[in-house]
Amino acid sequence: MASASYENRDDPAGDTPGVVLPGRDGLGGLGLFVCHRPAVAGTTDQTTLPAVLYVHGATFPSGLSVAYPFDGRSWAGELAAAGLDVWAFDFAGFGRSSRYPHQDADPAGIAPLGRTAGAAGAGEQVVQVLEHVVGARGGGRVSLLAHSWGTIAAGLAATRRPDLVDRLVFFGPITRREQARLPDPDGLGAWHPLTVKAQHDRFVEDVPTGHPSVLSPEHFESWAETGWPATPPPRRAPRRACVLPAALRPISWPPGREARHMTCT
Repeated sequence: MASASYENRDDPAGDTPGVVLPGRDGLGGLGLFVCHRPAVAGTTDQTTLPAVLYVHGATFPSGLSVAYPFDGRSWAGELAAAGLDVWAFDFAGFGRSSRYPHQDADPAGIAPLGRTAGAAGAGEQVVQVLEHVVGARGGGRVSLLAHSWGTIAAGLAATRRPDLVDRLVFFGPITRREQARLPDPDGLGAWHPLTVKAQHDRFVEDVPTGHPSVLSPEHFESWAETGWPATPPPRRAPRRACVLPAALRPISWPPGREARHMTCT
């Protein structure tokens, strides 16, 4: 499949051009949205420049993270300006990738949708996108830049296909915590609504007292208006349960964080 490219400017979530990779049988046939931002460099041959694939976390898709512009500039734009060939994608159930069928159904009595293939399945999604990027570039390796829950999937992908990976960069990575009285993941339901207030609370709850907020009120309001449109359908977030990439053992979440939420546009 031919690669798609960003326009030569930053666009709000949902407006970035891209392609949807056909779903693989082992991953439930769910298609994966992939987008591409060519490097801003003095060459038309992008294959000679280092490539990076952004792997988002378990709350919002690439269009609301690496590709979202604040004050007219996104992280993808900064990376491209630095001479990197930038790629990003949405996990199944996120953004413009295929939704799980049960995201449109009552979540009660249905196992968390993100556990359908688990972290192993998410790792396979990263591998599928890596293969696409390497194929579009005619070979070579790709660095993985992963955030939060995405670090687990990226680590699994790098372990399984080291031949495709140049460098592995984690920020806000998941670590193991021992916590008591956590609920049974199978009883959490298929998905969970994620409100603007809940997302704002997640951004500010760990900021030390006296330090500035992660986002200014103006930036957060603009970002939230893009990710949480005022019109239906409401956001429905399939729940994930996470495993460590090395030992494939369950991660214990702190209270209130037992289930991370996917958001869907």
